Amino acid sequence: MTLMVVVSTGWAVFASNKDEVLGVWLVQDKDAKIELYMSKEGHLVGKCVWHKIPGLKDIDNKDPKERDKLVVGKIFVWDFVWDNSKGEWVDGKVYKAGKTYCGRIKMNPDGTLFLKGNICGTFLGKTNTWTRVK
Repeated sequence: MTLMVVVSTGWAVFASNKDEVLGVWLVQDKDAKIELYMSKEGHLVGKCVWHKIPGLKDIDNKDPKERDKLVVGKIFVWDFVWDNSKGEWVDGKVYKAGKTYCGRIKMNPDGTLFLKGNICGTFLGKTNTWTRVK
């Protein structure tokens, strides 16, 4: 029985593939879709490709110059790097409603996406589960 657990755990680590997260995802609140893609530098990046409120602007942004910009087309996920030993994307940033979180991203066994975001420099944060659109 112990041998099976070790084998299963080993399989899960090797089954993780950095490209599995690429594509379009519906966020947990079901009000936006984020497309995750690789940057030229090999980092994971995500931009909003749809929002349920057409024409919505980033009114909560701390930078007044950003408040008039549309949410669709904005980068919400950036600078994540692949950690092969953990089988997940780490050390990146996620933006939501005027706040930037430090976080990690990985695939769940059921094919959904797990995001953990902390207020940078603290243990305070939230988790989110996104559902693949395509």
